Amino acid sequence: MISTYLPQMTLAGLILLASSLNAAVEGTAAERYDLLEKALNGDPEAMATVEQEAASSCFNRWILGSALHRQQKTDQAIEQFVAAARQGDVRAVLALADINRKARRLVDSYAWAQIWLLSHFDMRQIQAGEANQDAGMALLRANLEDMTDSQIEQAETLALEYQEQLNELRNEGSNACSRTTASEVEWESEHRRQPRYPASMARQRKNGWTHSMLLINQAGEVERVAVIYSSNSAFERPTQRALERWQFRPKDGIQPEDGASFVQTIEYVME
Repeated sequence: MISTYLPQMTLAGLILLASSLNAAVEGTAAERYDLLEKALNGDPEAMATVEQEAASSCFNRWILGSALHRQQKTDQAIEQFVAAARQGDVRAVLALADINRKARRLVDSYAWAQIWLLSHFDMRQIQAGEANQDAGMALLRANLEDMTDSQIEQAETLALEYQEQLNELRNEGSNACSRTTASEVEWESEHRRQPRYPASMARQRKNGWTHSMLLINQAGEVERVAVIYSSNSAFERPTQRALERWQFRPKDGIQPEDGASFVQTIEYVME
């Protein structure tokens, strides 16, 4: 018998990353969203514009990396996600583990998966099995099945090198993912619809995640949704259908002059 599957969502991340997306590009919320969506779909002019602001917004790196990944430009996509990770975006580390796994670059995938795991769990938690349902653990285990002892040793060394590089940059205090502007209105969810777990993934007992951007109007209604990245395309449709039915309201009752564009991560975890 298949048990009940409920996606896990963290709204704290929504508010933090919403600020990053709103600050990523000039203009109204709709204009920002239009530009980012065009870049995501591979429009050269839009991608060039987004690239100009990438140094000050790790979310722009996500857009560019995902667009390049869709075009099967793996090396260039990885460069963008590495830059996002260096700017302080931890979720980009998981994307790097996933992209490298899909490209059969097992050593790199293992290294990034290990960095992800150790940034979320300590060794006691890992040994106690608390990380067993984590997406990074799934990638680590999948890589282990296909790697030689020599490759595992290389990956362990590489993970240390990558982690040292990330630590050096973060110690410099440069974090483009957490920058906000004083004029922004923060929003909070008023109604959330749970996505349905894809039947194909449930049968295989596979977890997954999606990273999406939303455009809402001044009334807090979701007008548009675009999935930026997913661990498996099977999770994209239920994510989009659920997010389209979400409802938001301004935090602290402040009346907004414009809508807003958010980024939301949804993790699908089998119970």
